[in-house]
Amino acid sequence: MKRRTALLTIDPSNHDANRFLVLLLEQAGRMEELAQLYEDQLRRPGSERDLGLLIQVAMTHWRVRNDPGRAAPFFRRLAEVDAQHP
Repeated sequence: MKRRTALLTIDPSNHDANRFLVLLLEQAGRMEELAQLYEDQLRRPGSERDLGLLIQVAMTHWRVRNDPGRAAPFFRRLAEVDAQHP
C-alpha cells in the first residue's frame, strides 16, 4: 500500500493507483482513510464538482461510517452542482 500511496503523491490522478487503494482500504475496513482519500481526490484541480466523488465521500461518511454530520457538507455540494440529484 505504501508504494501506491507514494505513486499518488507523484501522480494524484493515477486512476489505477486510486482504484487499487480504494479496494485495499475497503477490504481492510479502514473507512476513515477511505473517506479521506475521496476528500483528497475532490481537492484535485478539476475534480471539485465531480458528482461521483461527491456521492462516494458523502455515502461513505453517512452509510459506512454512520456520520451524517460529516456527510452533510458533501450532500450540500452535490445539490449545488446538480440540483436535480436526489
